[in-house]
Amino acid sequence: MAGRRARLVLGATEHPAALAAARGLEAAGLAEVRLVGVDRDGLHDLEALAAALAEADGLCLMAANHETGALSELAAVGAAAARAGVPWLCDATQLVGRLPLAWGEHPAITALVWSAHKMGGPVGVGALALRRGVRWAALLPGAQEGGRRGGTANVAGAAGFAGATGAALAALDAGEAARLAGLRDRLESKINENTCQSESKTILIQRNGPAARLPNTLHLTLRRGEELVDAEGLLLGLSARGVDVSTGAACASGERRPSPVLLAMGRSPAEAHASLRLSLGYASTAACCDAAAAALAAAWSEVE
Repeated sequence: MAGRRARLVLGATEHPAALAAARGLEAAGLAEVRLVGVDRDGLHDLEALAAALAEADGLCLMAANHETGALSELAAVGAAAARAGVPWLCDATQLVGRLPLAWGEHPAITALVWSAHKMGGPVGVGALALRRGVRWAALLPGAQEGGRRGGTANVAGAAGFAGATGAALAALDAGEAARLAGLRDRLESKINENTCQSESKTILIQRNGPAARLPNTLHLTLRRGEELVDAEGLLLGLSARGVDVSTGAACASGERRPSPVLLAMGRSPAEAHASLRLSLGYASTAACCDAAAAALAAAWSEVE
């Protein structure tokens, strides 16, 4: 790539951290960035991906979406990357600890990254796994971690990360994914049941994302009759009742911009502002889901 800019391909619904990094390289004249679109369920356009990879130097495409929970078709993406001979950085932050991931079954994934806090571990600690033989250059040169970085190693964070990983893998072996999927479906059913009992105009709830999605994630767009509901009002009403939800990615907290993920999926800005993301975790129970659905129905009655 000497003498020219690197050609990078990213999914249009990648995490803002990845998109911002790629755009930063582009602004510095170091890279050309091409985004691969998704359909209305958030699934990548595999034909467009294959075409983009034909002239690419690198691919960044996540394993599972951070807002809708949509699962990428890893085998198909890997086949396209392998045919093109393009290294693939896969963000598995949302997937690891929630669904099994056998890295050995996806040899086209060159580098894998994930974070501790998504598994109940310490905030600010992450992992980068590289295939043997992969050449890399340290962003912060130094002698720590086999020359991969400079600065003192965060031993306490790493120990917490290891403990959280062990607990998450043990939970998966015990059927945690199936348990969460059942709770997620119960929550969606209860939300539909409770809101449809409202005496206000007809309630329409649209689920965003495909059937194949993370077991802990439920993303909804809400309407009252033909009118979209302001999700910010619902968020405040839910918070007052002890239920924490979000209207987008956690990293975009406090922003009123419409979700780039939903816009890429063909939703309008108004639809994006009328959407809520509900997430479940290890401590979630059926009683929690029922209480959250009841709180949403109560908050709904207060939103004009």
